[in-house]
Amino acid sequence: MLNKVLLEGRLVRDPVLRFLPLGTPVAEITLANSKHYRAEDGWKEKVNFIDAKAYGSVGKALVEKLNKGDRIIIEGEIVQEIWEKDGKKVSKFRIVIGNFKILQRVEREVQENVSS
Repeated sequence: MLNKVLLEGRLVRDPVLRFLPLGTPVAEITLANSKHYRAEDGWKEKVNFIDAKAYGSVGKALVEKLNKGDRIIIEGEIVQEIWEKDGKKVSKFRIVIGNFKILQRVEREVQENVSS
């Protein structure tokens, strides 16, 4: 069955890098994806926050190249993670990124130490 996702959005925060027990890197991000629509009282915006992660070299590249506010396109698949919390099963859908493209980098202010 087909399971393919293509999303554009901005990073809500800097990517976070973790490592699995055997040393595989995993980067986690959250994308803000918005849609504008016309309502009776003018234009509105609906924002969705989508959690995603990437393994291995793709995960390392996310952490090395991206920061909060950068606009990217991610390509991947949807996975459902299921775990127990307080004796109840809970789940969450997440995108596993196979590839990404940077569309726009947010300008960073470089602070220099100037002694007087």
